[in-house]
Amino acid sequence: MRNRRSFYFWPRIDVRRTCRANSEENTWALLEQLPELEGSMPPHSPQGILYTACDAPYLDLYAHDLIRSATIHSPKQHFHFHLFDPTPEAMASLQEQIDGKRLTVSWEHVDKAKIPIQVIGPFYYQVCRFIRLWQFVRACQSPMLLVDADAIVRNDLTAGFQEHVGRDAALFLRLKHENIRRRVLAAAAMVFPTELGLNFLRDCAAFMIPYVQKSTEEPIDQMLLYFAWRWHTRNVKDFDCSQLAKTYSDSDYSDSSLVWHAKGSRKKDSMPLEKVFGP
Repeated sequence: MRNRRSFYFWPRIDVRRTCRANSEENTWALLEQLPELEGSMPPHSPQGILYTACDAPYLDLYAHDLIRSATIHSPKQHFHFHLFDPTPEAMASLQEQIDGKRLTVSWEHVDKAKIPIQVIGPFYYQVCRFIRLWQFVRACQSPMLLVDADAIVRNDLTAGFQEHVGRDAALFLRLKHENIRRRVLAAAAMVFPTELGLNFLRDCAAFMIPYVQKSTEEPIDQMLLYFAWRWHTRNVKDFDCSQLAKTYSDSDYSDSSLVWHAKGSRKKDSMPLEKVFGP
């Protein structure tokens, strides 16, 4: 019971300490502990950028279909892909999809971090995609929609970005959920390059970086995202975060939804992909 209480208690304390004292310089210093960010940064794209991150096995299983679906159904949006621990085969397969105006790719080698990464494999990737999100939005100064790599774009995302224009961020909020780790879902998140939106991402990154140094066998990205969102909502005047609807991550596969996402064990095999790519 003590360990379980500690699992929830210390992030509550840490988020206060981090966000109250954080600055851009502090966040850059913390980022120096992580692996070097290699490859390309996303370009300025006022229509919005779709972003996902995963490792090489997930690229082969899912992300190629995500990239292809975005190209077909949402051609106005640039796509940025971040790859963890790239293999030569993964880089070669991505190169076949790269169009200088459509897809940019960045990557990192986790074993090159200046600190020992204690979070086990996939859990590091889940947390670090939000850490890198600050760097990407800051670099491109454009709206960005993060989705899971095993999602599929069903319809044009242009209206989805326009729906939240004027906000700093948009998250999947389920604030009445009994489990504190499920009050923000990480299947999709949208952030705008406003001052408060960038500050929110900056503080998320600074808050999350120390947690990749702490051993855990449980997913922690959603819990950390929730605590960061809650602190900003309570303490940052005018921070404006709206609610993402099911259409941004629809596991029922409505033809009118923007993004399909097979949850849990269902994954891609149960998706009616013929509707996305044709027979």
